[in-house]
Amino acid sequence: MLIKSIIRIKNKIRISFDDDTFLILNENSIIEYNLYKGLNLPDELFDKLNNESRFLTASNYAFRLLSLRNYTKKELTDKLKKKEYEEPVILRVLNYLEEKNYINDEIFAEKFLESKIRQSKTGQLKIKSQLIKKGIELKIIERLFRTILKEEDFEITAINLAQKKIKMLKSKPLQEKVKMHKIYNFLLGKGFSMELSYKTAVSVVNKKEE
Repeated sequence: MLIKSIIRIKNKIRISFDDDTFLILNENSIIEYNLYKGLNLPDELFDKLNNESRFLTASNYAFRLLSLRNYTKKELTDKLKKKEYEEPVILRVLNYLEEKNYINDEIFAEKFLESKIRQSKTGQLKIKSQLIKKGIELKIIERLFRTILKEEDFEITAINLAQKKIKMLKSKPLQEKVKMHKIYNFLLGKGFSMELSYKTAVSVVNKKEE
């Protein structure tokens, strides 16, 4: 592989070869391997630099994503796979980000839980399902549920949502049992437990009917 050109692009270096391929490297690699225009690069060194280039571009992509919002390890993995990065490159990027604490699934889950509690729109089961979908380990979820979540937080949320729902049903000539069933199913759909959904539905309907 013959190096055709070496061009600086911001803080990165683009090395183009005579077969129209190119690598993106940092300045340290240029210095370490004494790369210059006209150098005929051995295949073994090219492969090594290609791995470095893939790691660098994958890392830059991950940093761009993280500059917009926080991601879990699984979410970043899925994003990098869509960009067709190889598994060893993805693992190296994730390890680097974890070592530097740019990604931390436990901190992500904690902030996610706190946000959901403040929003007061969903129940425990839905929040748990969302965290599992994001790739958070079950042991982390269960530990955070024990330390952060309080049953009364969800009782208040369930009551508030049920009260809004019963107001919507006010204009409809429905029997008490029908209203109760609708509110019960509504709360289940919001991710509340069967027990809390039933207890809340009974409480809100009976209070309204008094």
